[in-house]
Amino acid sequence: MHAGDVVKYLTTISRARRAGKATEHTHRIALAKLLRHAFPLPEWEIVNEPIRIKCGAPDLAVTKNDAAVGFVETKDVGANLNAAIESEQLARYLAALPNLILTDYLEFRHYADGNSEPVAVVRVADSGFRPTRNGASDLAELLSGFRALGESGRGESPSAKHLAKMMAGKTKLLRNLVEKAAADDESELAGIYKGLREYLIRDLTLPDFADIFAQTAAYGFFAARLESERKGAPQFSRLQAGELLPQTTPFLRRFFGAFFGANMDEGIRWMADDIAAMFSVVS
Repeated sequence: MHAGDVVKYLTTISRARRAGKATEHTHRIALAKLLRHAFPLPEWEIVNEPIRIKCGAPDLAVTKNDAAVGFVETKDVGANLNAAIESEQLARYLAALPNLILTDYLEFRHYADGNSEPVAVVRVADSGFRPTRNGASDLAELLSGFRALGESGRGESPSAKHLAKMMAGKTKLLRNLVEKAAADDESELAGIYKGLREYLIRDLTLPDFADIFAQTAAYGFFAARLESERKGAPQFSRLQAGELLPQTTPFLRRFFGAFFGANMDEGIRWMADDIAAMFSVVS
């Protein structure tokens, strides 16, 4: 990637904005063309509005030989990226996507392994679309790291350290989803929470309940995956996890039977499925 590539990219976006009809979506074509310099054909592709995945629909996908290795989420020029990363949407993405770029087209942030702190931040222009010093080379370096992370994770079981980071992010998101679901007085989780407060732990707060639920679920999935390995089970899923838990863990078996079965709360089902899918690639 050369400085001239970034200048051409900025000029395209600036002209579109001056025309007065540009939106966040308008600039994706220009961004895709810029990214093309870091991900050359034929094995690499930049896919605009890729097929929806369990955690949502990121704006761009970077694929190698048709396999997604990273995603890009765009916000409008000048958007507050600090606020964006704190949103429920980005929390889902961070938990589910270990290789993500967030950008307002002028600033690029690379997030890895579910961490909410970026591993790299690059600004290629100021608010007046004047290129920053070393912006092109810094962006090339950021994209090099993004590409390397994507390639390193393809077709490989995650390392213990990588798995721990992914699990921490997913457990945090599950906790947030449980807290949101239990706040609805009509939900089954709300009934469980109220029952615990009334009969067992009177000072139990909703965040504490959500945290206990998420930590128990994470441990349960881990224990079930270990048991599936011991038994040589060919597949692993949310529904199978409860059946795979050993008889020596009656509480976990009842917990999964009650909360992770066919009638699971819709608000947290996709996250539980995503956690199970993560463990399914671990060997």
